Amino acid sequence: DRAHTTLTMLSIARSKRQAVDSTTEEKTRDDIRREAAIVIQCCIRSHLARKHVNEEANRVWQRVFDPAFKLYFFYNNLHRESTWDKPKRVVLFNSEDDEATRKIQKVIRGFNGRMRARKLVSFKYARYYDANQRKFFWLEKSTQKTSWVVSDWLAKQDVPLPLEDQLLYDSHMKIKELERKLLEKENEIKDVRKKRYEELEPEVIQDKVANAKAMRRSKYMHEWTVEQLAAWFTELKMEQYIPFLFTNRVDG
Repeated sequence: DRAHTTLTMLSIARSKRQAVDSTTEEKTRDDIRREAAIVIQCCIRSHLARKHVNEEANRVWQRVFDPAFKLYFFYNNLHRESTWDKPKRVVLFNSEDDEATRKIQKVIRGFNGRMRARKLVSFKYARYYDANQRKFFWLEKSTQKTSWVVSDWLAKQDVPLPLEDQLLYDSHMKIKELERKLLEKENEIKDVRKKRYEELEPEVIQDKVANAKAMRRSKYMHEWTVEQLAAWFTELKMEQYIPFLFTNRVDG
């Protein structure tokens, strides 16, 4: 009985000690939460106070541009004073600077977004080259559907081609480049021939007129050729009109 009573008393004491420890732990947790809340409140109040002070400073001080010195100075609307030094608590950038900053950020975010989209487009689409049609077509990997016509944005993306298609495309581009060079060379040859013909044209005309003089002309003028008409102009001492006859192919 005495041993049983002792065990009972020890059990009761242990229960009381656990209850005290649990209460102490709960109080400790509440204290931690209370202290954290106080710190957060202090930070918020400090931020709001600084914001209010900055707003008041910006209301009192005005940033003005001096075109003579090409610099900004600060004017105090309250005391009617000005200074070159930036006053304390005055925000350096005005609303125009903020707007420009937002526009720059918008451009940068758009650029980064486009770059990420270009990286992801290769996972969604595959691009192939048809040598017969000499065009690209796209395959949507999720649906296995192909299309010749896609959006302008997708068409501009440099989606990698399979090795075989890339070789076909490179060969086609080399052929087009050779065709372009060949056309340029043909045009160059034509220009050289035309220039050479223009240089030799007076001599050619003289030879043709001389040959026409040696030939017997018909008594009917409407049967004369350009050369025969030019020979007749020569006999009439009207050689200045002969180039016009050959240029416009004027015959009898």
